[in-house]
Amino acid sequence: MKILFYINVLSNGGAERVMANLANELSLENDVVLVNSFRTNNEYELNSSIKHIYLDDNSYKGFFEKNFARIKLLRKYLKKEKPDIAISFMAEPNFRLLLAKAFMGTKTIISIRNDPNKEYGNLLFKILAKSLFVTSNGIVFQTKEAKKWFPKMIQSRSRVIYNPVKQVFYDTKTNDNPENIVAVGRLSKQKNHKLLIEAFAEISDKITDNLFIYGAGELEFELKKLVEKLNLNNRVFLMGNVQNIENELSKYKMYIMTSDYEGMPNSLMEAMALGVPCISTDCPCGGPRELMKKETLCRVNDKEMLKDLILKYSNDKQKLKELSLYNKNKSIKFKNDIITKEWKNYIDQIMKN
Repeated sequence: MKILFYINVLSNGGAERVMANLANELSLENDVVLVNSFRTNNEYELNSSIKHIYLDDNSYKGFFEKNFARIKLLRKYLKKEKPDIAISFMAEPNFRLLLAKAFMGTKTIISIRNDPNKEYGNLLFKILAKSLFVTSNGIVFQTKEAKKWFPKMIQSRSRVIYNPVKQVFYDTKTNDNPENIVAVGRLSKQKNHKLLIEAFAEISDKITDNLFIYGAGELEFELKKLVEKLNLNNRVFLMGNVQNIENELSKYKMYIMTSDYEGMPNSLMEAMALGVPCISTDCPCGGPRELMKKETLCRVNDKEMLKDLILKYSNDKQKLKELSLYNKNKSIKFKNDIITKEWKNYIDQIMKN
Protein backbone atom coordinates (compact mmCIF):
# COMPACT_ATOMS: atom_id res chain seq x y z
CA MET A 1 0.00 0.00 0.00
CA LYS A 2 1.19 3.53 -0.72
CA ILE A 3 0.47 6.13 1.99
CA LEU A 4 1.00 9.88 1.68
CA PHE A 5 1.23 12.01 4.83
CA TYR A 6 0.81 15.79 4.85
CA ILE A 7 1.49 18.36 7.57
CA ASN A 8 2.88 21.90 7.37
CA VAL A 9 6.23 21.24 9.04
CA LEU A 10 8.02 18.38 10.78
CA SER A 11 9.56 20.09 13.80
CA ASN A 12 8.82 21.42 17.28
CA GLY A 13 5.27 20.21 17.95
CA GLY A 14 3.47 17.18 19.33
CA ALA A 15 1.38 16.61 16.19
CA GLU A 16 4.52 16.75 14.07
CA ARG A 17 6.25 14.21 16.30
CA VAL A 18 3.25 11.87 16.15
CA MET A 19 3.12 12.05 12.35
CA ALA A 20 6.86 11.37 12.02
CA ASN A 21 6.52 8.39 14.36
CA LEU A 22 3.48 7.03 12.51
CA ALA A 23 5.13 7.47 9.11
CA ASN A 24 8.22 5.61 10.35
CA GLU A 25 6.17 2.73 11.76
CA LEU A 26 4.01 2.34 8.64
CA SER A 27 7.02 2.60 6.32
CA LEU A 28 8.22 -0.78 7.62
CA GLU A 29 5.42 -2.47 5.66
CA ASN A 30 4.27 0.20 3.18
CA ASP A 31 5.52 2.67 0.59
CA VAL A 32 5.40 6.03 2.42
CA VAL A 33 5.64 9.60 1.12
CA LEU A 34 5.68 12.53 3.57
CA VAL A 35 4.85 16.02 2.31
CA ASN A 36 5.60 19.23 4.21
CA SER A 37 4.55 22.71 3.18
CA PHE A 38 8.11 23.94 3.76
CA ARG A 39 11.44 23.01 5.32
CA THR A 40 12.38 23.93 8.91
CA ASN A 41 15.31 23.33 11.24
CA ASN A 42 15.44 20.46 13.75
CA GLU A 43 12.98 18.24 11.91
CA TYR A 44 12.03 14.89 13.39
CA GLU A 45 13.99 12.02 11.89
CA LEU A 46 12.43 9.87 9.17
CA ASN A 47 13.37 6.39 7.99
CA SER A 48 15.56 6.44 4.87
CA SER A 49 12.88 4.60 2.87
CA ILE A 50 10.41 7.52 3.22
CA LYS A 51 10.24 9.94 0.31
CA HIS A 52 10.23 13.48 1.76
CA ILE A 53 8.75 16.33 -0.31
CA TYR A 54 8.55 20.08 0.36
CA LEU A 55 5.92 22.15 -1.44
CA ASP A 56 7.60 25.58 -1.29
CA ASP A 57 10.01 27.90 0.52
CA ASN A 58 7.36 29.62 2.69
CA SER A 59 7.73 32.95 0.88
CA TYR A 60 4.01 33.61 0.31
CA LYS A 61 2.66 36.83 1.79
CA GLY A 62 -1.12 36.52 1.81
CA PHE A 63 -3.42 33.89 3.32
CA PHE A 64 -5.29 33.14 0.11
CA GLU A 65 -2.18 33.22 -2.10
CA LYS A 66 -0.45 30.74 0.21
CA ASN A 67 -3.36 28.33 0.43
CA PHE A 68 -4.29 28.35 -3.27
CA ALA A 69 -0.66 27.71 -4.21
CA ARG A 70 -0.26 24.85 -1.73
CA ILE A 71 -3.53 23.21 -2.75
CA LYS A 72 -2.37 23.30 -6.38
CA LEU A 73 1.07 21.88 -5.52
CA LEU A 74 -0.39 19.20 -3.26
CA ARG A 75 -2.78 18.14 -6.03
CA LYS A 76 0.21 17.88 -8.36
CA TYR A 77 1.99 15.48 -5.98
CA LEU A 78 -1.17 13.46 -5.36
CA LYS A 79 -1.41 12.90 -9.13
CA LYS A 80 2.29 12.10 -9.39
CA GLU A 81 2.63 9.78 -6.37
CA LYS A 82 -0.81 8.12 -6.72
CA PRO A 83 -1.17 7.10 -3.05
CA ASP A 84 -3.84 4.62 -2.03
CA ILE A 85 -4.61 6.81 0.95
CA ALA A 86 -3.53 10.28 2.15
CA ILE A 87 -3.41 11.33 5.81
CA SER A 88 -3.20 14.92 7.09
CA PHE A 89 -2.84 16.51 10.53
CA MET A 90 -3.93 20.02 11.63
CA ALA A 91 -6.44 22.55 10.31
CA GLU A 92 -4.89 24.06 7.17
CA PRO A 93 -3.36 20.79 5.91
CA ASN A 94 -6.74 19.08 6.44
CA PHE A 95 -8.54 21.70 4.33
CA ARG A 96 -5.87 21.68 1.64
CA LEU A 97 -5.82 17.89 1.32
CA LEU A 98 -9.59 17.59 0.91
CA LEU A 99 -9.66 20.36 -1.70
CA ALA A 100 -6.58 19.04 -3.50
CA LYS A 101 -7.95 15.51 -3.88
CA ALA A 102 -11.36 16.64 -5.25
CA PHE A 103 -12.60 14.35 -8.05
CA MET A 104 -9.46 12.19 -7.81
CA GLY A 105 -10.74 9.21 -5.86
CA THR A 106 -7.84 9.24 -3.39
CA LYS A 107 -9.01 8.01 0.00
CA THR A 108 -8.27 10.31 2.93
CA ILE A 109 -8.02 10.39 6.70
CA ILE A 110 -7.79 13.80 8.35
CA SER A 111 -6.88 14.28 11.99
CA ILE A 112 -7.96 16.98 14.45
CA ARG A 113 -5.07 17.50 16.85
CA ASN A 114 -6.24 20.24 19.21
CA ASP A 115 -9.29 21.83 20.82
CA PRO A 116 -11.69 22.41 17.87
CA ASN A 117 -12.85 25.69 19.42
CA LYS A 118 -9.28 26.96 18.99
CA GLU A 119 -8.25 25.11 15.82
CA TYR A 120 -11.54 25.80 13.99
CA GLY A 121 -12.86 28.68 16.09
CA ASN A 122 -13.09 31.47 13.53
CA LEU A 123 -16.18 31.64 11.32
CA LEU A 124 -14.44 30.68 8.06
CA PHE A 125 -12.73 27.62 9.55
CA LYS A 126 -15.90 26.56 11.37
CA ILE A 127 -17.94 26.62 8.15
CA LEU A 128 -15.21 24.84 6.20
CA ALA A 129 -14.71 22.17 8.87
CA LYS A 130 -18.36 21.28 9.32
CA SER A 131 -19.04 21.21 5.56
CA LEU A 132 -15.79 19.99 3.99
CA PHE A 133 -14.86 17.27 6.49
CA VAL A 134 -17.84 15.13 5.49
CA THR A 135 -15.98 14.47 2.22
CA SER A 136 -13.15 12.67 4.04
CA ASN A 137 -13.30 8.87 4.23
CA GLY A 138 -12.10 8.96 7.81
CA ILE A 139 -11.42 11.36 10.68
CA VAL A 140 -9.20 10.75 13.70
CA PHE A 141 -9.78 12.64 16.94
CA GLN A 142 -7.59 12.63 20.02
CA THR A 143 -10.41 12.94 22.55
CA LYS A 144 -14.11 12.13 22.85
CA GLU A 145 -14.85 15.79 23.67
CA ALA A 146 -13.25 16.96 20.40
CA LYS A 147 -15.34 14.44 18.48
CA LYS A 148 -18.59 15.80 19.96
CA TRP A 149 -17.87 19.28 18.51
CA PHE A 150 -18.59 18.02 14.99
CA PRO A 151 -21.88 17.00 13.30
CA LYS A 152 -23.13 13.41 13.67
CA MET A 153 -22.29 12.68 10.03
CA ILE A 154 -18.61 13.37 10.74
CA GLN A 155 -18.66 11.58 14.11
CA SER A 156 -20.09 8.42 12.54
CA ARG A 157 -17.04 7.81 10.33
CA SER A 158 -14.43 8.75 12.93
CA ARG A 159 -12.15 7.11 15.49
CA VAL A 160 -10.59 8.37 18.71
CA ILE A 161 -6.91 7.36 18.70
CA TYR A 162 -4.53 8.55 21.39
CA ASN A 163 -0.98 9.71 20.76
CA PRO A 164 1.68 7.00 20.96
CA VAL A 165 4.35 7.06 23.66
CA LYS A 166 7.76 5.60 22.88
CA GLN A 167 8.88 2.47 24.70
CA VAL A 168 11.82 4.30 26.29
CA PHE A 169 9.39 6.11 28.61
CA TYR A 170 8.13 2.76 29.91
CA ASP A 171 11.65 1.34 30.27
CA THR A 172 13.34 4.30 32.01
CA LYS A 173 13.59 3.80 35.76
CA THR A 174 12.54 6.69 38.00
CA ASN A 175 14.54 7.81 41.02
CA ASP A 176 13.87 5.91 44.23
CA ASN A 177 13.68 9.19 46.14
CA PRO A 178 12.60 11.79 43.59
CA GLU A 179 12.59 15.47 44.42
CA ASN A 180 11.19 18.69 42.99
CA ILE A 181 8.40 19.59 40.59
CA VAL A 182 8.63 19.58 36.80
CA ALA A 183 6.71 21.05 33.88
CA VAL A 184 7.39 20.40 30.20
CA GLY A 185 6.05 22.38 27.26
CA ARG A 186 6.50 25.20 24.81
CA LEU A 187 6.84 28.57 26.57
CA SER A 188 3.67 30.02 25.08
CA LYS A 189 0.44 31.59 26.26
CA GLN A 190 -1.46 28.32 25.74
CA LYS A 191 0.71 26.46 28.28
CA ASN A 192 0.14 29.15 30.95
CA HIS A 193 3.40 28.69 32.83
CA LYS A 194 2.72 32.10 34.35
CA LEU A 195 -0.06 30.54 36.42
CA LEU A 196 2.27 27.78 37.63
CA ILE A 197 5.06 30.16 38.59
CA GLU A 198 2.71 32.51 40.45
CA ALA A 199 1.03 29.63 42.28
CA PHE A 200 4.42 28.20 43.23
CA ALA A 201 5.56 31.60 44.50
CA GLU A 202 2.65 31.78 46.95
CA ILE A 203 3.35 28.37 48.50
CA SER A 204 7.15 28.22 48.14
CA ASP A 205 7.57 28.77 51.89
CA LYS A 206 5.41 25.69 52.60
CA ILE A 207 7.31 23.17 50.44
CA THR A 208 10.99 22.31 50.01
CA ASP A 209 10.71 21.36 46.34
CA ASN A 210 11.97 23.59 43.55
CA LEU A 211 10.28 24.02 40.17
CA PHE A 212 11.99 23.09 36.89
CA ILE A 213 10.39 24.05 33.55
CA TYR A 214 11.63 22.44 30.31
CA GLY A 215 10.89 23.96 26.93
CA ALA A 216 11.53 27.05 24.82
CA GLY A 217 9.29 29.61 23.18
CA GLU A 218 8.25 33.18 22.66
CA LEU A 219 7.52 33.85 26.35
CA GLU A 220 10.95 32.83 27.65
CA PHE A 221 12.10 36.41 28.36
CA GLU A 222 8.76 37.32 29.97
CA LEU A 223 8.83 34.27 32.25
CA LYS A 224 12.45 34.93 33.27
CA LYS A 225 11.41 38.46 34.26
CA LEU A 226 8.50 37.06 36.27
CA VAL A 227 10.82 34.69 38.14
CA GLU A 228 13.12 37.61 38.97
CA LYS A 229 10.21 39.82 40.03
CA LEU A 230 8.98 37.14 42.45
CA ASN A 231 12.49 36.58 43.86
CA LEU A 232 12.47 32.95 42.78
CA ASN A 233 15.84 32.75 41.02
CA ASN A 234 16.96 30.06 43.47
CA ARG A 235 13.67 28.12 43.34
CA VAL A 236 12.37 28.23 39.74
CA PHE A 237 14.58 27.21 36.81
CA LEU A 238 13.87 27.53 33.08
CA MET A 239 15.83 24.65 31.57
CA GLY A 240 15.23 25.14 27.83
CA ASN A 241 14.93 22.23 25.42
CA VAL A 242 16.83 19.03 26.14
CA GLN A 243 17.47 15.74 24.37
CA ASN A 244 16.18 12.53 25.97
CA ILE A 245 13.55 14.21 28.13
CA GLU A 246 12.74 10.84 29.73
CA ASN A 247 16.03 11.00 31.65
CA GLU A 248 15.06 14.40 33.05
CA LEU A 249 11.42 13.61 33.84
CA SER A 250 12.42 10.48 35.75
CA LYS A 251 14.18 12.59 38.42
CA TYR A 252 11.08 14.43 39.64
CA LYS A 253 8.46 13.64 42.26
CA MET A 254 5.59 15.45 40.48
CA TYR A 255 4.68 16.73 37.00
CA ILE A 256 2.33 19.70 36.57
CA MET A 257 0.56 20.90 33.40
CA THR A 258 -1.30 24.22 33.47
CA SER A 259 -2.45 24.56 29.85
CA ASP A 260 -5.53 26.58 28.91
CA TYR A 261 -6.33 24.05 26.17
CA GLU A 262 -4.76 20.94 24.67
CA GLY A 263 -5.43 18.06 22.34
CA MET A 264 -3.99 14.92 23.90
CA PRO A 265 -0.86 16.29 25.61
CA ASN A 266 2.25 14.28 24.78
CA SER A 267 4.37 15.41 27.72
CA LEU A 268 1.62 14.49 30.19
CA MET A 269 1.30 11.03 28.66
CA GLU A 270 5.08 10.58 28.76
CA ALA A 271 5.21 11.54 32.43
CA MET A 272 2.43 9.04 33.15
CA ALA A 273 4.28 6.29 31.27
CA LEU A 274 7.31 6.92 33.48
CA GLY A 275 5.09 6.65 36.55
CA VAL A 276 5.59 10.27 37.60
CA PRO A 277 2.60 11.56 39.62
CA CYS A 278 0.74 14.26 37.68
CA ILE A 279 -1.48 17.30 38.29
CA SER A 280 -3.18 19.10 35.41
CA THR A 281 -5.74 21.70 34.50
CA ASP A 282 -9.02 20.18 33.32
CA CYS A 283 -8.60 21.90 30.00
CA PRO A 284 -10.53 21.53 26.77
CA CYS A 285 -10.76 19.40 24.74
CA GLY A 286 -10.78 16.87 27.56
CA GLY A 287 -7.44 15.07 27.20
CA PRO A 288 -6.35 15.25 30.86
CA ARG A 289 -9.89 14.33 31.97
CA GLU A 290 -9.74 11.09 29.95
CA LEU A 291 -6.32 10.19 31.32
CA MET A 292 -6.24 11.24 34.96
CA LYS A 293 -8.03 10.86 38.27
CA LYS A 294 -10.63 13.57 38.83
CA GLU A 295 -9.05 14.62 42.12
CA THR A 296 -5.77 15.52 40.35
CA LEU A 297 -7.46 18.04 38.02
CA CYS A 298 -7.94 21.73 38.68
CA ARG A 299 -10.02 24.32 36.86
CA VAL A 300 -8.30 26.22 34.06
CA ASN A 301 -6.52 29.35 35.33
CA ASP A 302 -7.57 28.68 38.94
CA LYS A 303 -4.51 29.58 40.99
CA GLU A 304 -6.05 28.80 44.39
CA MET A 305 -7.13 25.32 43.34
CA LEU A 306 -3.71 24.65 41.83
CA LYS A 307 -1.98 25.71 45.04
CA ASP A 308 -4.22 23.40 47.07
CA LEU A 309 -3.44 20.44 44.81
CA ILE A 310 0.32 21.01 44.96
CA LEU A 311 0.20 21.20 48.76
CA LYS A 312 -2.08 18.17 48.97
CA TYR A 313 0.29 15.89 47.07
CA SER A 314 3.81 17.30 47.37
CA ASN A 315 4.45 16.13 50.93
CA ASP A 316 2.30 12.99 50.98
CA LYS A 317 4.45 10.03 49.93
CA GLN A 318 1.55 7.57 50.04
CA LYS A 319 -0.63 9.67 47.74
CA LEU A 320 2.30 10.12 45.34
CA LYS A 321 2.94 6.38 45.33
CA GLU A 322 -0.73 5.67 44.53
CA LEU A 323 -0.68 8.22 41.68
CA SER A 324 2.51 6.74 40.28
CA LEU A 325 1.00 3.26 40.15
CA TYR A 326 -2.24 4.56 38.62
CA ASN A 327 -0.34 6.43 35.90
CA LYS A 328 1.79 3.40 35.04
CA ASN A 329 -1.28 1.20 34.65
CA LYS A 330 -3.31 3.80 32.73
CA SER A 331 -0.47 4.49 30.31
CA ILE A 332 -0.36 0.93 28.95
CA LYS A 333 -3.11 1.82 26.46
CA PHE A 334 -0.95 4.40 24.69
CA LYS A 335 2.10 2.27 24.08
CA ASN A 336 3.53 2.84 20.62
CA ASP A 337 2.77 -0.65 19.26
CA ILE A 338 -0.85 -0.50 20.46
CA ILE A 339 -1.50 2.93 18.91
CA THR A 340 0.20 1.94 15.64
CA LYS A 341 -2.04 -1.12 15.46
CA GLU A 342 -5.14 1.07 15.97
CA TRP A 343 -4.03 3.27 13.04
CA LYS A 344 -3.33 0.21 10.87
CA ASN A 345 -6.76 -1.26 11.62
CA TYR A 346 -8.51 2.03 10.83
CA ILE A 347 -6.60 2.47 7.57
CA ASP A 348 -7.48 -1.11 6.57
CA GLN A 349 -11.15 -0.42 7.35
CA ILE A 350 -11.13 2.73 5.20
CA MET A 351 -9.46 0.90 2.31
CA LYS A 352 -12.08 -1.88 2.39
CA ASN A 353 -15.07 0.51 2.36
